[in-house]
Amino acid sequence: MEIVDFIGDVIGIDWYENTSLEITTDDEKIECFKGDYIVKDHKGKIKVHEVNEFETTYREVENYD
Repeated sequence: MEIVDFIGDVIGIDWYENTSLEITTDDEKIECFKGDYIVKDHKGKIKVHEVNEFETTYREVENYD
């Protein structure tokens, strides 16, 4: 349910054999696999990254206090 809350306008969600997830929204079908990262950009566009792709593209944000 955390993924559904994060993505937002989910119409349907299917979990296949505990390995892949297909999420249907008004705009697209999103397929991801266990361990993938789901990223939402500032315009609300969803993109799925495999672990190695995510870790080379993004870095942890330091505290900005």
